[in-house]
Amino acid sequence: MVDSEGNSAKIDHNVGFAHHVSFFYNHTIFDSGPGPSGVVGLPQPLWNGQVSHYEANDYRMSEDWTVTPRLLNHFSIGGNTFFKNSYSPNSGKNWKDKVCIKNAVDCNTNFPNIGFSDETGWGSTTYNGTEQPNWSIKEDLSWVRGAHIMKFGYAFTSQRANGFGQQNIGSKETRNAYEEI
Repeated sequence: MVDSEGNSAKIDHNVGFAHHVSFFYNHTIFDSGPGPSGVVGLPQPLWNGQVSHYEANDYRMSEDWTVTPRLLNHFSIGGNTFFKNSYSPNSGKNWKDKVCIKNAVDCNTNFPNIGFSDETGWGSTTYNGTEQPNWSIKEDLSWVRGAHIMKFGYAFTSQRANGFGQQNIGSKETRNAYEEI
């Protein structure tokens, strides 16, 4: 199953003859997971797939200023917020009281994975995502001189990636890595 929705708006406005301002905004949500007839392959909680949720907000504002017929200034500022989370549909389903061993991995957070050497494993990982805020600013000055166009300017962008998640805490390999620390 894939479900997405998006809304956007753009406004353009001429302020007199020399100035043009513009604003753009977009909001998008995207979800994916098993369809109405359930998962393909092994049933939950043994299914090793993940569902995903993405959400983004994008915005941009710009101004074009015709200083003279041969000199144009373009200024823009914008940013976006992006959030992604992928996880097992087993997360948060109270498996701890149903099948988990006391004082072992918390099955409500991460249903244990069972691996086989030649086959696909059973179970899946818990919350695993990233948040990626971004903003930028840019200014360009274009100057027309005869048959030549000269452009001057600067641009600055700030991008971050804030990851989160517990990845695969139920796997044997991960438990062994924690024990070695």
